[in-house]
Amino acid sequence: MQKAKANLLGASSSNPLISSRHDYASTHSSQQDAVIATLSKLINDHSDTLEKMVSEKIVETSMKIEGLKKTVDFVCNELKDTQKKVEAINTCLKEKEGIVERLKARSEELKNYIRWILQLYGVDEDQMSEKRTDYPAGPWFWLTGRVNAACKGTPPW
Repeated sequence: MQKAKANLLGASSSNPLISSRHDYASTHSSQQDAVIATLSKLINDHSDTLEKMVSEKIVETSMKIEGLKKTVDFVCNELKDTQKKVEAINTCLKEKEGIVERLKARSEELKNYIRWILQLYGVDEDQMSEKRTDYPAGPWFWLTGRVNAACKGTPPW
């Protein structure tokens, strides 16, 4: 009975149609295996190439990023140093502005004091406001001469 079933299913080697199908299937299978192997090799080669290219780009990009990071850190440090210097200069400038303001106030006090002294010695306001340019040192030189001339006499007190 098994022999009859085998004959019906085509397991007999004496049947030429069945054996050619088997050869075709095994040949077809080996061709498919060869195509699959070739495709697998090509896919693996391409993926290896892509992986290598991507890893090289990643390394290259990482190096560029590291260089940029160092540059940014350097610039930030320089900026911090510059800010400290600017703050120091601003502090110094404020001190100098205070000194200038005090000197201006002192100069005004001295001018008023000189006017007061000259008024005590009889030099009137018109003579003090004259601008003389014929003296080499300017009007203060002339005023000094006037003070000396006025002070040769006896003080008013």
